[in-house]
Amino acid sequence: MGRMVAVLVAVLVVGSCGGGSSKAAKASSTPTTTASPVTTTTVESAETSAWVAAAAAGVGGSDLKVSASDAECLGRALVETVTVGKLKAAGVTMAALRDPNADLPPGLAASLSPATKLALGAALQACAGGVFGTLLVQGFAQSNDPHYQLDAGSRACVRQRFSTPEGDALVSDAALNVNPTQADASKIADVIVTCLDVATLLMPEFHVTFTSTERTCINQVARSGTALREAFASGITNSGSTNAATRFGADIIKCLTPEHLAQIANANK
Repeated sequence: MGRMVAVLVAVLVVGSCGGGSSKAAKASSTPTTTASPVTTTTVESAETSAWVAAAAAGVGGSDLKVSASDAECLGRALVETVTVGKLKAAGVTMAALRDPNADLPPGLAASLSPATKLALGAALQACAGGVFGTLLVQGFAQSNDPHYQLDAGSRACVRQRFSTPEGDALVSDAALNVNPTQADASKIADVIVTCLDVATLLMPEFHVTFTSTERTCINQVARSGTALREAFASGITNSGSTNAATRFGADIIKCLTPEHLAQIANANK
């Protein structure tokens, strides 16, 4: 997103002379909610219990920093939905599940049916009132601003956006694939722009404190256009494209006060 600031400064400098004119990190915080364990109708085998414990240990030791009950719920969702047999067949081991830095092999996602993937997404989202989707969005937000926290309205919006079959599919893809597809990145970016206060999220890059009027204008520009969605999607896939960020930076000049425009220009000389 630094390109947004750069283009804004460039436009300001040209204008004064008479011319015209960010892969999602993992979340570092978790909403304070209570897990809703995946229910089973049969007695769990000792083997399945061991795999669930391994998966819960891996989630609990990761940067997600979820509670023990949430970690157990997420681990159970993975193991009981995918099944131990399919995990083994794809080359997954309990040792790998315990390792918070290990990724699931690509072959696992390829081996699952669409119905199983949807079921996995739904099971993960059943934990702690949709904690997985919230963590996914929170993680990307904090890759831009480590101190950014989703407020209650943003969390409710994110939960609503993920409480659909399409949301379940997106959660499943995020859990199974370390590298998001462009399509998934675009969907995540759309949730971010729609649900978050993106003006506040981007504010540290501009080295000014936006007024409420500026924030409202910036959020309206972001939500009514495609530039910021494209810029965020590029950041999620790490494609390195700057064109969308350039467009968005130019679009929001109209939102800023002359004082803040001058401060931004001076801060980036």
